[in-house]
Amino acid sequence: MTRPSAPRSAFTLVELLVVIAIIAVLIGLLLPAIQKVRDAANKTQSANNLHQLILACHNYCNENGKLPSSYKQDANYTFQPSPAGSTTSCSGTGTSISQSWFYLILPYIEQSGLYAQGATTTGYSTLYQVNLKNYLDPGDASAQGVSINAATSYAPNFSVFGYSYKYVYNQGTCAFNPGSPGSTVTSRDLGGIPDGSSNTVFISEKMAYCNGYYQWPSTAAYFNASYTLSGTPPVASGYPDLRLGQTKAGCSNSTNYINSMKTEVQMAFGDGSVRSVGAQADKSVIWKICTPDDGQIATFN
Repeated sequence: MTRPSAPRSAFTLVELLVVIAIIAVLIGLLLPAIQKVRDAANKTQSANNLHQLILACHNYCNENGKLPSSYKQDANYTFQPSPAGSTTSCSGTGTSISQSWFYLILPYIEQSGLYAQGATTTGYSTLYQVNLKNYLDPGDASAQGVSINAATSYAPNFSVFGYSYKYVYNQGTCAFNPGSPGSTVTSRDLGGIPDGSSNTVFISEKMAYCNGYYQWPSTAAYFNASYTLSGTPPVASGYPDLRLGQTKAGCSNSTNYINSMKTEVQMAFGDGSVRSVGAQADKSVIWKICTPDDGQIATFN
């Protein structure tokens, strides 16, 4: 009669090492897949943010007859003789407030409370502490590890939105008019895009941080496709495509720089469509789609 063998109580060292090796291989295979899923989700969320910003612009235009300006400045001053009794010199006192494109569209992204909060100069200054997920690309790695408030991963196209300022000068008790009132609005309506809103970039992704940053309440938080210097297409610091492929360490400031920790950047057109631009995109095409009135309509897919 044979004696039954004793049951095994544990893995051998070799078997344990094999299992560990298999697990390590599986993790190595899964991590890139997980990262791809995460990147795809971030890209989708950012595209949705851009689409919502375009809708906000449309709704703003429907109510105000113009698209929101890249920045808006309003001033109202009353002048008095200075020194008292002077008939040749005056000084003015009053109010002046500057507002960003991002501020102007707040009521159209369900942020009417913040809009009311920023109605005064003092209130507006508090907005520089406010973070809004609507204004951040979740895949923007440029701000990681950097402590900033009111950051934004997007920039409106100054060539589309223009600017608005209104200066009111009240003579007060001065014996002469110390200044002339001024009012200039260069923002367009949706029908005022010569090349067509579906062919023109309204908003683009950018780096939230780039050796410095412009916060969303800043009146400089835009990119300008009209700053042409030389070359064909014109070389311009404001063109988003010229910053594709840069890293945070390689950029000089955050005015107009694209979030190029990625290999592509997303741009929102006036019709609400969002399209990706790769680092190797033809710069002449980018120039055309960023310029609303050059008469050169580019096909961009």
